Amino acid sequence: MPFEIRTNMFLVTCSDINDTLCEDCEELMKQILDRVGDHVFHQMAPKISQEVKQIKEDLAQKAGDSKSLVRFMKRLENVKGEERKRLMNEYNDLIEWLMMLNRNPRYKLQEENIKPVTFAYGYINDIGQIIEGAEQKQKQESREIEKALFE
Repeated sequence: MPFEIRTNMFLVTCSDINDTLCEDCEELMKQILDRVGDHVFHQMAPKISQEVKQIKEDLAQKAGDSKSLVRFMKRLENVKGEERKRLMNEYNDLIEWLMMLNRNPRYKLQEENIKPVTFAYGYINDIGQIIEGAEQKQKQESREIEKALFE
């Protein structure tokens, strides 16, 4: 608002209104940044880590028969195709939010909040090795099941 509003009979000083509006805007910006920070550090990063952990556990299970081997192979293909891509996209979104928070001088990045992001980074980097190990395991189990069928 302008500093003053002149009418025919009155002069309205707007500095108090401007100050109040600026304070309200600052508080709203702080609330928005805090909510984004909570979403990034307490929801997105742990969710990515948990999903990769679950993939690792699922792919580490031993296939004892042909039915479980087929189920394992489908799960592996799903991880290689859709899930890996989705998790990478979610991680890239997380990094974009983190960069936005880091660039904003109103948001104070705390060290304990970075830990979930660091864990998510480690898990995302492990996906390739998890898939490679699961493929090797699947080949070995496939040979063992075939061998048992021919005996």
